[in-house]
Amino acid sequence: MSRRTAFVSRYLLTIACFVLALASLAAAGDARQFIGRYQITNVSEEGTSVHLTMRLQVFNYSGHDIRQGAVALYTSELKSEPIGGFMPIKLFRSTRSADITQEFTVPVKEYKRWQEGGVRPALFFLFNDASGKTLKRSVTVSRAILPKSTAQ
Repeated sequence: MSRRTAFVSRYLLTIACFVLALASLAAAGDARQFIGRYQITNVSEEGTSVHLTMRLQVFNYSGHDIRQGAVALYTSELKSEPIGGFMPIKLFRSTRSADITQEFTVPVKEYKRWQEGGVRPALFFLFNDASGKTLKRSVTVSRAILPKSTAQ
């Protein structure tokens, strides 16, 4: 192989890697816009359901202030179904957090997945963009013991 052919091959390989890297960044554009820590308390099992209180501290890293956005809880199954939602957040400023609490009734099977199966609650942040289109973004969460709320 000549020097010129080797140079062209390396050049084309470098360009291909660069294009693939840009494509993966574009695909991850909405990843981790919302991150949270959750705590579950007041758990009581009744038949096939579990009543619980979920407290969530969610952070907005979307780069935008959001009005009337809300977090919704879904099942963790492949065909995810909504379980319920938290009250809307009037104004959720970029790079800020919101501390929200809501009572839920979830299937026992779902609750056991969270406790035993290493599955986290499927939480999504729902909001309207500037054109009025409803967007649904995953909230990446971890379980935590949260400090006492300062909200009133």
